[in-house]
Amino acid sequence: FGAQMVDGSKLAKQLNSMKSMVSKLSGYITDSSAISAKTMSLIAPEDAAQMKTSVDQAKKALFSQIEDQINNPAVSAKVKEYLDRLVTILTDSGSEGSVEAAVSVTTDPALNAIAVFSLADGAKVEALAQDLANEATNAGAPVTVKLMSGKHQGANLHNISVPLPYNADDKLRKVMGDDVKIAIATAPKSVYLSVGKNAESSLKTALDANVSNKTAPGVPTRIRVSMSQILNFVQTIESNPVVDGMLSSLNGGDDMILFDSQIIDRGGVNRITIQDGVIKAAAGGARAAMANQGGF
Repeated sequence: FGAQMVDGSKLAKQLNSMKSMVSKLSGYITDSSAISAKTMSLIAPEDAAQMKTSVDQAKKALFSQIEDQINNPAVSAKVKEYLDRLVTILTDSGSEGSVEAAVSVTTDPALNAIAVFSLADGAKVEALAQDLANEATNAGAPVTVKLMSGKHQGANLHNISVPLPYNADDKLRKVMGDDVKIAIATAPKSVYLSVGKNAESSLKTALDANVSNKTAPGVPTRIRVSMSQILNFVQTIESNPVVDGMLSSLNGGDDMILFDSQIIDRGGVNRITIQDGVIKAAAGGARAAMANQGGF
């Protein structure tokens, strides 16, 4: 499905300008990930101004809700201050002329998720993280924060570790370990966030890949989901007969769900693809569920 704009219109010009987009942040994305997604868009100056106006209105409404919900004026003021700083970072980034984000989730050797976002000023993220870390320390929160723990590919590294509660679910502990590990990298125009047992090493790998691959094409949206990788990971956490039935129906291929957007002359086309294996897996899971409930 798609659309084509009237020749000479504002949207036609904007879409044509997106044909030459080159990604700076999605070079680490590969089709071997369990889940991967990237998006990029160009923002005209007038659109950025309109976006800021809309955000300001939403922010006022949100601040009003905070004041109603938090009885302590000092705490309310702090929450609004930090939210205001975060919103400013995001709106300033929109004023840069383009916005880009990329996400990758891998399951081998352990579950790890990496997200990358373009920003107008990575230093402001560092300052916000530092102040939030100080707040957590002063409040006695059981969080270990190491800011400026190192550098890699020109980015500053930061590490956060949050222990799971003693009564945390065993499945969650199997996935995350005893602590939730978070690694952050702040660069002048971007921020990287990695969560998982191998948070820092995965983050460095992403930084290396983005430095070595600076010619990845920019696309409005591209998503890849591997059904087999997700199902196999679920089975490592807890065996499930329905998942067994889905995996046995996959037969090792054609197991992807894909979404692609492509810029054409004065417009764009989007394609959703569901490969054969996904449909077969759904049928296999349904059969297994019926058998498990005494059906046939």
